Amino acid sequence: MRIEKPKESRPVSRFLLVVLLVIVILALYGYYQGKLVQPALPFQVQNFIGKVQIYSEVEKAWRQANRGQKVEPHETISTGPGSEIDLFSPNQILRVRIKENSLVELAGTKFLASQPLYRLNLMKGQLLGSTAQELEGGQVEVSVPHLTVETSNGSFLADAGRDNQNGWIGILRGHARVKSILPWKSTVIRELQKVGMEKGLVVTGPVPVSRTDWDRMKESYELIQKSALVEAMQMDLSKEAGNLFDYVFDHGTFYTSEFGYCIRDFVKDPVTDKVYLRTEYDVFPTGSYVGVYFKTRDLDVSKFQALKIDVRRTPDAGYPQSAKIELKSKSGIVRTFAIKMFRPKWETVQFPLRFRESTMIHEFTLVFFNNRVGEYKKGTVEFRNFTLVPKDTPQTTDRAVQEV
Repeated sequence: MRIEKPKESRPVSRFLLVVLLVIVILALYGYYQGKLVQPALPFQVQNFIGKVQIYSEVEKAWRQANRGQKVEPHETISTGPGSEIDLFSPNQILRVRIKENSLVELAGTKFLASQPLYRLNLMKGQLLGSTAQELEGGQVEVSVPHLTVETSNGSFLADAGRDNQNGWIGILRGHARVKSILPWKSTVIRELQKVGMEKGLVVTGPVPVSRTDWDRMKESYELIQKSALVEAMQMDLSKEAGNLFDYVFDHGTFYTSEFGYCIRDFVKDPVTDKVYLRTEYDVFPTGSYVGVYFKTRDLDVSKFQALKIDVRRTPDAGYPQSAKIELKSKSGIVRTFAIKMFRPKWETVQFPLRFRESTMIHEFTLVFFNNRVGEYKKGTVEFRNFTLVPKDTPQTTDRAVQEV
């Protein structure tokens, strides 16, 4: 009588069984908890030019793009020569522009995702994206062949590259995490940096963007738009940023044409309940300057002995070595000051106003120059408590800023 011994299980088979079991458990957990398997979110068409078509996976057919229509996950957008399309998220915080001769798929649900995603798979061409503020409770994920970028706040450009072998992703503002699969690599890139692939095999970077790269990426700034309602809210918030704004009737940003960019946002700190001005500057091109302006009415600076402002640099962002403040009358600049040494914590700086005769100020500006900001051509600084100090007020020991 022949008795066969039970055959031992192969280690590989056991490993595969364990992996399969783990996947099933995670999938079930994600399904019931709603935390590991998150749905991809739709976009809406803002506008488009030229021939733009959208392929429906459900209907198995192409349709012409229409303004205001939704583009759902698993649908594909195709742009022809000289064509492009702008999309925005339902909350209008995220905007995306797909350039000509591009093919983009809105990817579907992602396994092991901790939060909802706006997922875009760039199969051919270029796309730009930008967020107006932090994507709370969400994230945007853009893939080019062999690379994926994830961010919740910033402006970026994704290029699929020639023959899908030399794609790259660049960050203009904010920061992002770029991942590659073969070889596996995860890299954090910050403003004015890019990561690319060579022949689909070698990850390059992060490296600084070139002037040519910047010229291509700057278009993402156009996607940062503020509605009339948001601008009205900004005016209301600014009234809480100091008594200077008792005289301000308008404010905004300026920059040299085709060179540089500036973003200003008044924000209320949820902890201190104080309103501060966050200013992002980009003076990457040589010779550029940008800034924030405040139009004033009935402001006679001869009634005040000083202007005091709290300043600080923003953590994890570039900052300037120097910024300029200008006081302007109708005839031109009447007083200029320089702020230096932006520190991580709030610090009060004081600008002496030594005007003996009545002097009406019609504009107050914060200016950043390419040749004066130092190492960081792109950065963020914050200001609060814009205070005009009346004459006969006791002097303080705040850091004084000299006139230039």
